[in-house]
Amino acid sequence: MDSRLIYARSKYFISSVQWHRHGDSEWLYCGDGKDVKLGFINSQIEHHFSEDFLYVSWTRTESFMTSKEFVMEIVSKIWGEHNKFSIWDRDFKKVIEFDCYIGILRLGEK
Repeated sequence: MDSRLIYARSKYFISSVQWHRHGDSEWLYCGDGKDVKLGFINSQIEHHFSEDFLYVSWTRTESFMTSKEFVMEIVSKIWGEHNKFSIWDRDFKKVIEFDCYIGILRLGEK
């Protein structure tokens, strides 16, 4: 799928996502700056997605499909370069949204 289509679908579907609640918040702290909890992020990705291929929605020109095996490399690279990005399953039904500025993530599905 073309980068622009991935990005557009991500923006379209994000408004219909039902976010998982963790206590009284839907957001989970995952670290900020150089203190990113990559192990925690990896475990959230492993538990949330069962598919082997995922979409990374980053920018209009830099969104792409990747294998679940390499997604943590991508998270490490993107973290800090952009404030927000999301990872979706192939059907755009499950998502993890990241806010790197604050160091939080949330999981949801539609």
